Amino acid sequence: MIRDRIKKIKNRISPIISNDIGIDLGTANTLVYLRGKGIVVNEPSVVALNQKTGQIVDIGSGAKLMLGRTPAHISAVKPLIGGVISDYEVTEEMLAYLINKAQQNASKKLIGPRVVVGFINGSRSKRLHIRESIDEAIEVGNDGGNLGLLQHHLGH
Repeated sequence: MIRDRIKKIKNRISPIISNDIGIDLGTANTLVYLRGKGIVVNEPSVVALNQKTGQIVDIGSGAKLMLGRTPAHISAVKPLIGGVISDYEVTEEMLAYLINKAQQNASKKLIGPRVVVGFINGSRSKRLHIRESIDEAIEVGNDGGNLGLLQHHLGH
C-alpha cells in the first residue's frame, strides 16, 4: 500500500525533474522517443570515423552520406550488424550523440534522463559490456541518469 503510493508520487514527480527517453537501437536506424514529444530522433545507425586520429567525424545522416564516398583515412561504419552490437565503443559514442540530440528538443531538467534501450542480444553480445557502454553514453551525454535495458533474442 505504502509502496504503491510512493510509486505514484515518484511517477508524477519524475517527469518534472528528469526526461524519459526510449531508444530503439536498430541495424538500419536508431529511433529516440522522448516522453511527451514522441519520436524526436530517427537517424541511420552509421558513424564516420577518422582512422588516423580515431575521432568521430559525423554520426547518423551525415555519416550515411559518406558511405563509399570518403577519403581512405575516413571510414563510415555501422556499429550494429544484424541487430547485434558489433562495436561497443562506437555504439557508446553514437548513443551519447543521440541522447544529446533528443535532449535538445526537451526542456532542461534537474537531473539526467531515465533511459530505456532496446537491443538484440545475439551470441556475441555480453549483457554486462552492453550495460557499461550504454551507462558511459548516458554519462557522456548528460549529468547522470538512470538506465534500463530491454533485450530481444534472435529467433531461429
